[in-house]
Amino acid sequence: MSWIYSTLCADPAARQLGFQWLSDRLYHTSHSVIPQHPLGGQGGDAMQLTVHTNADENPVTIVAMEFHFQFHTVFASFANVVSAILAFSNQGGFVVSDVIPCQVVEAVSDTLQYVYGANRRSGVTMRRVTNLFHNHDRTRAVQTYAKVADDECFPLQHGEIRTHGFGWFDLDRSCNSGHWIVRSHTDCSGRTVAERVAGSITKVRGSVLHYAPITNEGVVSLECMGSLFGINHHQFSRREDLIAQVRTQAQAMYEDAYQGWIRALRQHLDHQVG
Repeated sequence: MSWIYSTLCADPAARQLGFQWLSDRLYHTSHSVIPQHPLGGQGGDAMQLTVHTNADENPVTIVAMEFHFQFHTVFASFANVVSAILAFSNQGGFVVSDVIPCQVVEAVSDTLQYVYGANRRSGVTMRRVTNLFHNHDRTRAVQTYAKVADDECFPLQHGEIRTHGFGWFDLDRSCNSGHWIVRSHTDCSGRTVAERVAGSITKVRGSVLHYAPITNEGVVSLECMGSLFGINHHQFSRREDLIAQVRTQAQAMYEDAYQGWIRALRQHLDHQVG
């Protein structure tokens, strides 16, 4: 998916076309990826993290982290769940390695937006294009998000660390009872998909892929990656041991961050139903 590295132009017309083009590419990609969701056979809450390395190269380092998650049924209408996820996604985002507040910098429409966030603890920044798609009978919704690496309007600053990648949420509507099953998976680009199952149960799946963050000098080192997760690399003589510790720490931090996000979403939906 080399196109995810495309540069966003400063020209206003070309820029808006770039927002839409990135979103469309992710949306069409999801049609083949979502049916193969790694948590597809599980029920209830589930999360899975995979750390990708350049195992065949020397020195070995982390090149990406892939995160998938799903959460169990909640009571809410399909429209309310879609609206809530859209709002929550534009108000916050996962930036190594916390869910942080975000702000909409540019809004092409109610759904196609450009969002910015900065993690004050780790110093990592994020610039993300989000969009929402529905199928023809509005029983399925997909929210896509592309985390931008290169933007002419916002070039990397000296000392800045920027996360990039992509992802999506997949919402699948079912059952008229108002139940929702929410599942999510993670890979390098982002989006969310929703579709009808039966009655009013809506199954939500999502995936996010985080590439190794970058600076204006290139991809961050393994040692820097460790520090972003609170690890002192001087404690490890072997890079493989440092990678294993990053994997353990990232698993715990991702799960904690996403569980908090899911709790907040559930509480929001419960309040609407109540």
